[in-house]
Amino acid sequence: MKKVKWYLVIFFLVFLTYSNSFRNKFVYDDRFTVKENYFIRDWKNFPVIFTKNYFQSAKENSYRPVVTLTYFLDYSFYKTNPSGYHFTNFIFHLFNSFLIFYVFSLLIGEEKSFFLATLYSVFPVNSEVVNCISYREDLLVVFFCLLSFLFYVYFRQKQKKLFFVFSLVFYLFAVLSKENGVILPFLLLLYEFSFSKKSYFKKQFFLSFFGYLIFLSIFFILRFIIFTNPESIPVSFLGGSIGKTLVNIPLIILRYLKLLLFPYPLLSEYPQMEVIGFKGFFFYFSMFTTVIFLLIFLFAYFFDKKILFGLLWFFIAFLPTSNIFPIFNPFAERYIYLPSIGFLLCLVLIIYKIRWRNIIIGLLSVITISYAFITNRRNRDWYDDKTLWNANYKFNPKSERGLLNLGYAFEEKGEYEKSIFYLTKLLEINPFYPEAYNTRGLAYEKKGEIDKAISDYSTAIKINPNFADAYTNRGTAYEMVGEIDKAISDYSTAIKINPEHFFAYNNRANSYLKKKEIDKAISDYSTAIKINPSIPEIYNNRGAVYLQKGEIDKAISDFTKAINLNPNYLDAYNNRAISYFLKKDYSKALEDMKKIKQKR
Repeated sequence: MKKVKWYLVIFFLVFLTYSNSFRNKFVYDDRFTVKENYFIRDWKNFPVIFTKNYFQSAKENSYRPVVTLTYFLDYSFYKTNPSGYHFTNFIFHLFNSFLIFYVFSLLIGEEKSFFLATLYSVFPVNSEVVNCISYREDLLVVFFCLLSFLFYVYFRQKQKKLFFVFSLVFYLFAVLSKENGVILPFLLLLYEFSFSKKSYFKKQFFLSFFGYLIFLSIFFILRFIIFTNPESIPVSFLGGSIGKTLVNIPLIILRYLKLLLFPYPLLSEYPQMEVIGFKGFFFYFSMFTTVIFLLIFLFAYFFDKKILFGLLWFFIAFLPTSNIFPIFNPFAERYIYLPSIGFLLCLVLIIYKIRWRNIIIGLLSVITISYAFITNRRNRDWYDDKTLWNANYKFNPKSERGLLNLGYAFEEKGEYEKSIFYLTKLLEINPFYPEAYNTRGLAYEKKGEIDKAISDYSTAIKINPNFADAYTNRGTAYEMVGEIDKAISDYSTAIKINPEHFFAYNNRANSYLKKKEIDKAISDYSTAIKINPSIPEIYNNRGAVYLQKGEIDKAISDFTKAINLNPNYLDAYNNRAISYFLKKDYSKALEDMKKIKQKR
């Protein structure tokens, strides 16, 4: 009965802290992975997860099929309502908090585990993962790692092989959610060293450890041989070498520790670190920091192995995102969703060294309430892209990516002057940023200043001659001023650069239509559909051409596919109604017209 009370407290704490996130919109990368991702809207697309077309269709840079499966499920229940997706993130974070309480109650006792779980559940640094739908992989990898860890503990305590099988299966789910799940076997080794009553070097453990290595090998084959992203952008080491990366890691750890101890301000884009070399003050400071870390480990080894367990949990879980393996963004809050368990465990265990129980409970309660308040306030920043990047701008006004995203957010909202202001500010910092010219070009285009738009697109192309999107956008601008041949030329160049650019095919088809080259238009629409069969607008466009040619059955088929992908696509309903009318199927035409009236 006491455990039920613990769970209820954790539930209400998480709910009160995160309930204001349910009103938030799709933000940041959610636009690509969920909001405009028609792939997840039809279960017929699900088998594509097991093909090399996964990356283009699912809008993922890495092979993470478990994450994409959850998006399919979310869309089945919530369609394009962001509240449902935020609720799913909330549920996974709640379950992770429950699992932390349960798993660690087997290791350090219920009361300490309760405070560990409550601190984790409201920890401000974790708010990024809970609020951003497209960072769900971090929620899932922790969820499955904890389940795998739990069943391994069960296996070691009760010696039932079924528990070991469950542990292996959940481990596979973990690494297919996010790559940093690979570290789990080393956390299990750490458990054996710190908590197992039986000798950790016994033959049985190494046999079971071998089982995880087999599953790890399966993952590596899937991730790096079978399912490699052909469009992945190579990322270099910090400073261009593994040596400089290793020198900088202690300073990165210090930066994370500062954020963990004082979680304010919280940002979507942190200021870039200055990479240090092999000489100067900061080089020696990095070496000194490394020695201090080693002394802390040594002290914990003799003083309290449970604290050592927490320290090593943090460092082992941190390793994949420490930059020892090159990553696109060197520093981000989401990277410590798994390592923070170890940090908070150390915090709880150290506070429990205080002799007076009332002080312990009071101190942990104050920290928990403070964390909850900061997190609840941070959730408001995640309301939409404008609030998110405005909050980022206040503390990091020179962030190039932050300014780009802020400019794009205002462009999406139709506030073109503000978009142009922030993008121009970005170009003052970095005049060689092609994406900034491209986005500013979009704002000028929507303002009706086509000449300025073409100029910006051209500058983007000059800086990056392989910028396919800039060619496509300039083609659209040329088309708007009636220069159809120039538009077709730009679309063709975009296709040459990226043969999978389905929007370039779609737009070139639109231009061919204006030149009355109907067959070329149908061919391009068909190619675009073959590349990405989940875009309703392209089906609608091709259907309109079939209707124009008098091929009514083909037109109806395309309009129906467009409607299946987007049940609120009024233009497709209207076109299908016209097709049914021409076919003299008046009842179906009337039915579509009624649906249009209902959905308006």
